[in-house]
Amino acid sequence: FSDSSKGASGTWLYPGDGNQINQPNTLYTYADTGYYKAYLVAVNEQGCYDTSQVLIRIKPHFAIFFPNAFTPDGDSVNDTFKPRGEGFSDYSLRIFSRWGEELFLSNDPNEGWNGTVKSGEEQAPVGVYIYHVRLKDTDARGHTYVGHVLLLQ
Repeated sequence: FSDSSKGASGTWLYPGDGNQINQPNTLYTYADTGYYKAYLVAVNEQGCYDTSQVLIRIKPHFAIFFPNAFTPDGDSVNDTFKPRGEGFSDYSLRIFSRWGEELFLSNDPNEGWNGTVKSGEEQAPVGVYIYHVRLKDTDARGHTYVGHVLLLQ
C-alpha cells in the first residue's frame, strides 16, 4: 500500500481483514484468499477526514504438476498416476494407449490411474501412455494438458 494523500497530519490503513496499520506505506500480506475492501483514512490539522477505498481480490494459487512415471507395484509409493495441484475445478483425466484406446476416465482430482485396464481386471503392460487433462483455473479459464506418462513395474 502506498499513501498518496497530501497535507495529512495522520493516516490509518485498514486492509479490510479486521486489522489496522498506522504505517500506510507498507507491504501487507493477507492470510487468506478472498475479496477485501481496503481503505485509507487521512486527517488534516483542522480535524477534517477523508477516505479512499479499493476492492482487492486475493486469488487462490493455480498450479498443476504432472509426474512423468509411476510404478503400480503395490508398495504404496507412486502407485497411481494423477496430476497434483491446487486452484482448479471442472477436472477431467483421461488415459489412452498408444493406439488411442481410452483406458481410464475420472472427474475426481483425488483419483489416479492405477495402471489397470479392462475395468481393473488386468495390469497394463510396461510402456508409455497418453494423458489428457481438462480443467478450469480460479478465473474459470479452461486449460487442456496432453502428455506422456511411463508405467514401470
